[in-house]
Amino acid sequence: MTSFLTLMEILVKPKADGKPEVVQDYEFLLTTFPNLTFVPMGLEVARRAADLRAAYRLRRRMRSKWLTALVHNATTFLTNDKKLKMVNELEIKILDDWLPAFRPQ
Repeated sequence: MTSFLTLMEILVKPKADGKPEVVQDYEFLLTTFPNLTFVPMGLEVARRAADLRAAYRLRRRMRSKWLTALVHNATTFLTNDKKLKMVNELEIKILDDWLPAFRPQ
């Protein structure tokens, strides 16, 4: 699960580079990817984001994605932001820890 904020962030670079075909490909791939659901960020996420900011001082972008997952009952959050390991409300998995063999040498 992810929010539409993720799609927005992914589309910024190809849009800025004037590559509409890449934008179209990314959007199609992400919106049709098996078992990936886009969920809205509503009032409840905004309110809980304020609580999280007060408690953990996380960056706004990470906070809203993490809270969207939490509000929609996700059990695990996949990221490369090691700072999120300090939160306790959701299991945080660090992508680099799971895929060390794929890191460039």
